[in-house]
Amino acid sequence: MSKVELMYDEALKWKSLGIDSFVMRVEAEMGSKKLSKKFVKLNSEMLLSKENIPSDVNFFGIFLQNSDLICLDIEHLPSGSVQNFFFFLERVGLNPDTFLIENSLNGGLHIFFRNTGTKLETKHFLQYHGIGFDVLTKDRVFTSPSFFKSKKYEWWNGGIKEFTSKEDIPIIPLPLLEMIQKSECWKIKK
Repeated sequence: MSKVELMYDEALKWKSLGIDSFVMRVEAEMGSKKLSKKFVKLNSEMLLSKENIPSDVNFFGIFLQNSDLICLDIEHLPSGSVQNFFFFLERVGLNPDTFLIENSLNGGLHIFFRNTGTKLETKHFLQYHGIGFDVLTKDRVFTSPSFFKSKKYEWWNGGIKEFTSKEDIPIIPLPLLEMIQKSECWKIKK
């Protein structure tokens, strides 16, 4: 299956859950920043046929705004942020295999949760006990099957393929809400 076909299938699946998506062509990567030349929102008309998706796109993503979803973006940092996150999960008795989780492009993690009423806002450069992370609530989020050169986003456990409704996406667990609420900003945004 081609990358465009994979993106088309993911877009249809997200749309069936009530989540809008987009594709784009990323030309260069500068850390978390992406330099792109093409951006296409995948509306219902675009999703009538996979041929409507430009053949040169390499990034796929979803819109979080008005979706009731959040993305916990665990950064891959030299200090061992991802490993510290797994230690934290073990300490509080959470199994990451029960989450909607993917490896992100540069070795971090994206974990998607439903938010059922807790007031959360997008925040960047958060830190909690050696875990560097962002909380994304209203942004666009890149997700699988995005790729750039030899790097790619990749779902654990099949991703959203088995989900039949948005309610199948796990609710953010209390220990993770507490982690977010007790976190501190570790970098001043310029």
